[in-house]
Amino acid sequence: MINTIRVLLWAVLIFSLFSASIYGQTGDTNGKATTFNAELAKQLGADQYGMKLYVFVVLKTGPEDARITKKAERDAIFDGHFSNMGRLAKEGKLVLAGPLIDGKPNRGESTSSTYGRLKTPKHS
Repeated sequence: MINTIRVLLWAVLIFSLFSASIYGQTGDTNGKATTFNAELAKQLGADQYGMKLYVFVVLKTGPEDARITKKAERDAIFDGHFSNMGRLAKEGKLVLAGPLIDGKPNRGESTSSTYGRLKTPKHS
C-alpha cells in the first residue's frame, strides 16, 4: 500500500514538472510570446540561457554519530552548523534549508546558489 502511494506521488510529481516545463515554453498567461531578458538574467546571476546552477546538499548521519554522547559536544557541533547556515543566508547564498521528516540517515537538506564558489576543505 505504501509503495503504491509512493509510486503515485512520484508520478504526480513527474507529470507536474513536465506540465510546468511545457507551459513555460509557450509564453505568459495572455498567450503572448515572452522574450529573454538578458539584463534580468545578469542581475540574478544566470547564464546566457537565463539558467542558474544550484547545489543541493543532503545532510547524512555520519558513522561517528553514536560516539557523540555528551550534550555539550553535540551542542557545539550544531552551533557551528547553524552559524554556517546563518552566514550563508546573510550572504544571500542559502536558498533553502531544513530538516527531513524521517530523520536518520538523511537528517536535513540545503539548497545553495553558490555553485563554483563553495570553499572545499583540503583533505590530506
